[in-house]
Amino acid sequence: MRRLTLAVVIVAALSVSSSAAAQTSSDGTAQELYHAHFVKAALGKLADLIAAYTSAPVPPGEQKPIILRHREGDDWDLLVLTPFGKAASTVSATVPPDIQSQYAKIRANSERHTDSFVAGPPWAQAQKAFGSDAGGVYVVGVYRSANGHRDQLGQALDSIAASGPAGRTATFRHVEGGPFDFIQITHFDSWNAIDAPGAGQTDPQAQSLELRRHMAEHHDTICIRVGQ
Repeated sequence: MRRLTLAVVIVAALSVSSSAAAQTSSDGTAQELYHAHFVKAALGKLADLIAAYTSAPVPPGEQKPIILRHREGDDWDLLVLTPFGKAASTVSATVPPDIQSQYAKIRANSERHTDSFVAGPPWAQAQKAFGSDAGGVYVVGVYRSANGHRDQLGQALDSIAASGPAGRTATFRHVEGGPFDFIQITHFDSWNAIDAPGAGQTDPQAQSLELRRHMAEHHDTICIRVGQ
């Protein structure tokens, strides 16, 4: 899947991947590199687009991506999140025929997409946050900080993650690509659980006000996970 999703990513982005993998989060956890691929399906082609991603070959030693499907919110249909691990990644200019065929299916069934590299928690930790199956509901927040406030926004998001459902939130920091600084994803067991007492932050009003001191823009989307 890595070669498939990275076929359109510029080589310049790869030059920063090693430094991204070496970063640590605010709690000292070593960060790993991910590829975040937002895509909007062509008219009437969402089912075909999902099939193209779920049937894509996974090279030996690599992981299947996590695929989240839009239900309510921002104007995209799928978030395909692929783990790269700790090491820097490279892409060959020679794309195997089977990968070319899969990518042709994606192009035929999509209207537009954006590709970004992000630094996030270790893959094992991310898997626990997302759950082991396609159940539950996911809230995807995409944030852009005000000028000079990136670190403060990151700290505010870390605070929200720490006070929310234990082990259910993963935060990804922009490395290269789209016009955002953070992606934060929280996994809930059900739609009702989103608003259940104790499901969210310990002091949502104060934390919301703190976010608004440091962010220029944000988009929230409720998603379900695509089973594979």
